[in-house]
Amino acid sequence: MKLLALAIAVGLVFASLSFGADVPCLAGSTFATLETQVSCTIGDKVFSDFALSGSLTASDVSVETIIDSPPAAIGFMFQLDLETGEDVSLSYLVSTISGLPLIKSAHLGMEGSASGGGDISIAEQVFPGCNYYDCTTPVLLNTNLGVGPTVSMDAVTFAPVNQLYVSKDLNVSNVGSGTLSVFSETVDQTPEPASMGLIGIGLAGLALWQRRRTS
Repeated sequence: MKLLALAIAVGLVFASLSFGADVPCLAGSTFATLETQVSCTIGDKVFSDFALSGSLTASDVSVETIIDSPPAAIGFMFQLDLETGEDVSLSYLVSTISGLPLIKSAHLGMEGSASGGGDISIAEQVFPGCNYYDCTTPVLLNTNLGVGPTVSMDAVTFAPVNQLYVSKDLNVSNVGSGTLSVFSETVDQTPEPASMGLIGIGLAGLALWQRRRTS
């Protein structure tokens, strides 16, 4: 009985450690908070190397975390007030906690409005399988908004990798008027096989212990 209890505890503890190997990314914060955290986790991913420059400061950009049940999207929603003639560049690195190649897609979305010939755009480069120091071949995502309030989205898939460097340039043209208010960036959330196995072992052991206890 003691060995069974120990097996349950070990399985569940290792599973929790696998998913929580770092400080969680703070929801309801700002990009400045992410920069201060240096690195943080959402689900089975680590986000790090945050950088922002341009017309706004990191404190001007609000951040919410996005997480859905696997294997759905995981990442950030950014809220800001980017006006006519302004631009912002930001970047960060996404890695899997386990080091396994579990990232196979990236998704970009934005919401805003433009009038009088104004134009709002996000030009993004994602670099599968590399970090800031060894990125050479990007995959491009682009979103563009013309006249009127609307939402624009783009997505890309690639061979599974264990890290992804994301670099984006947000721009509101000098022509007419426009506002970029919200944009999101997510990658796919995939359960790590080893962690799921440990959870399964722990739950199976718990069920067996319960049956023995009631018999």
